[in-house]
Amino acid sequence: MTSLAQFTEILLDNEEAPVEKRRIFHEAQARATRRLSRLVESLLDFGRMEAGARPYRLEPIDAAELVENVVRDFRQEVAGAGFTIDERDRPARQW
Repeated sequence: MTSLAQFTEILLDNEEAPVEKRRIFHEAQARATRRLSRLVESLLDFGRMEAGARPYRLEPIDAAELVENVVRDFRQEVAGAGFTIDERDRPARQW
């Protein structure tokens, strides 16, 4: 919600911004909206599981792919504000 509010404020405060820059902010708003929607659906699903109306379905995930997706989403989001996100390979931790 914070991201949506920030991008909305930026767009309202910069009505004279170039079309390309406004497009970038609109795309960021769309991503934030989709992310918020997924979060709300996840919370609703969790409530259904806790109430016994929906069974838990645990699945293995590829943690590296999850991190790559998160970094990609945030990289796109901050690019419009002039920031960059750098991801680096790190050695695997031994347990």
